[in-house]
Amino acid sequence: MEEARKGIEKKMEKVKYKIVVISGKGGVGKTTVAVNLAASLARKGLRVGLLDADLHGPNVPKMLGIEDERPTVESGEILPVESQYGVKVMSLGFLLSSKDSPVIWRGPLKATAIRQFLSDVRWGELDYLIVDLPPGCLSVDTHILTPFGPLRISETRAGAMVYCLDSRRRIVTRRVLEVIPQGVTSLFELKTENYRIKGTASHPILVAENGRFFWKKLLDIKPGDALPVFEMGDAIMHASRQQPLSVETVVSISAAGIGEVYDLRVEGGNFIANGFVVHNTGDEPLSVAQLIPKVNGAVVVTTPQDVALLDSRKAVVFASQLNVPVIGIIENMSGFVCPNCGARLFPFKVGGGRRAAVELGVPFLGSIPFEPRIVEAGDDGVPFVVKNVEAAKTFEEIVERIREFLGEKQ
Repeated sequence: MEEARKGIEKKMEKVKYKIVVISGKGGVGKTTVAVNLAASLARKGLRVGLLDADLHGPNVPKMLGIEDERPTVESGEILPVESQYGVKVMSLGFLLSSKDSPVIWRGPLKATAIRQFLSDVRWGELDYLIVDLPPGCLSVDTHILTPFGPLRISETRAGAMVYCLDSRRRIVTRRVLEVIPQGVTSLFELKTENYRIKGTASHPILVAENGRFFWKKLLDIKPGDALPVFEMGDAIMHASRQQPLSVETVVSISAAGIGEVYDLRVEGGNFIANGFVVHNTGDEPLSVAQLIPKVNGAVVVTTPQDVALLDSRKAVVFASQLNVPVIGIIENMSGFVCPNCGARLFPFKVGGGRRAAVELGVPFLGSIPFEPRIVEAGDDGVPFVVKNVEAAKTFEEIVERIREFLGEKQ
């Protein structure tokens, strides 16, 4: 551990500015912001690296059009993939056997992977290292399996014992480390024949495939996928079994509106919710923040609704507790730009990000409008800052404010 820490310090000494991109909830376009921030800085002639710390659903390679690339090894160091936009990229997505391969790792292994991405990758001399950190949380209606029966997630407390799955596929009890209210956000519902669960797009759920178990983000799961499930009332009876009680097929995944959500962290990295095995969230942000020496700042991404204050506060408090300066808040999806007439509508309201910044006492960096071409660009592996879209000009102004916060000469 000490050797790895020294290795990270040595690598990070060559990086002038280290920025983490965070949010208090899923589905706010955080990865889009991280990718375009990196690309925009690189277009200015700066040396930029981008670390994709989302180990369950790494999307950065796809959004930069390099998902078919693979890093190479030279003199014991991993060489990051260089995109055509001048950004050095490291992501677990490069190391998967196929684009559809899911990932199953417990908390300690995830921390090890992030540590290696920092210490073993030849980042070289960089002006900026941008780190994309994943969120994920579950609906307030979720019930957690405990020795005393199902318990609503909002009623679960730190120190409580809950059921989870160990490395030998046995049901065991482990302690709850933290229960974190995450405000209100967009939800998606996953259904099998007899079970259902609601969560954010990025929440990891255990999937069975060819006798093996993997983690997949909720929206990466498809109808027809097989999920191990557990009877909520019979865990004690089956606690010594080596295999899951049963496997069910996913019937549908659909949008489930807006709802209150919670983040739950448990020893061992997973727990049983609504009969499914789901993974902790929040491990990667904590690991990165603790491993990178002297992070220069955090960029918080949120959405326009009034409730943006709730999730923004969570992200700002997270950064302040780790002594990471908050560079500012970005309000994403701020108004819809009609592709036909160019008119700007506000289906998600407007101004929540700015009001959150004022109340929390941090800078407001700007608002990014929602344009269909931004989504198309991401799917095509092209940062929208290189496209002729309204958001590109707005984003350039945001980038300049970030550089001004860091004291860069313009």
